[in-house]
Amino acid sequence: MRRYCLTSGLMALPCLVACGCGNGSYNAEIRVPLNERHLLTTGVSPGDAIRLPGDRTFNIHQKTSGQDKGPVGDARGDSDASPDGNAFCEVRASNGATAQADFALGHRLDNKSDRRLAAGIQIEFELQQEARGPSAPGRKTLAAGQLSIVILDDRRRAVSTVPVAQTNSDSAIGSSLHSYRFNLSTVFEPQQSYSIILQANVTSEADADQEVFARLQVRNLRMGLTFSPAPPDSAPAAAPAGE
Repeated sequence: MRRYCLTSGLMALPCLVACGCGNGSYNAEIRVPLNERHLLTTGVSPGDAIRLPGDRTFNIHQKTSGQDKGPVGDARGDSDASPDGNAFCEVRASNGATAQADFALGHRLDNKSDRRLAAGIQIEFELQQEARGPSAPGRKTLAAGQLSIVILDDRRRAVSTVPVAQTNSDSAIGSSLHSYRFNLSTVFEPQQSYSIILQANVTSEADADQEVFARLQVRNLRMGLTFSPAPPDSAPAAAPAGE
């Protein structure tokens, strides 16, 4: 088994344009109170920008966690997500225990207009990853985590998915700090809702007499959104010659 050390540092990644549809879905319900929903109306003008947080705070900030200590083990799952753009999830398990944690951080917008809107979405954040485990892990011993950017429609289908990071204690031990920037584009259909989220989860399981740990932390999430009229979904068929 090959093992690598993650080193601390700061890395700026170039912009990535991700368009089109993905085939995934997000199982958890996106809960946004009525008074926090962001409504796009016919008053949206080309060049208008929404800056998050700033004009508003993020209206999606969900978390879950859990653990199973088993007969003699110890475990802890923990997570948090705040409307100002910070979140983490971490797990620790030892001696036959398991743990899991996740978060969803981002923003939901409801296109209440009668037109298709082309959305330009800029996303920036810092991500700290950490994974720790024994030098000779047992068959079940593993801590793993992943982070993705997902754009969901109101049926929780992923219309765009961008994998950002994956880590596990079998291949990487230590910590890292990276800075990311993405430029995404999609189309918001009329009378539909869309959620733009950073989705992260971590899991851990440990054999007897072993312990593993994993943590993902997002800091200073920033989003900038611009909108303009999108072309029709399909053009009318051309009239036959001579008519």
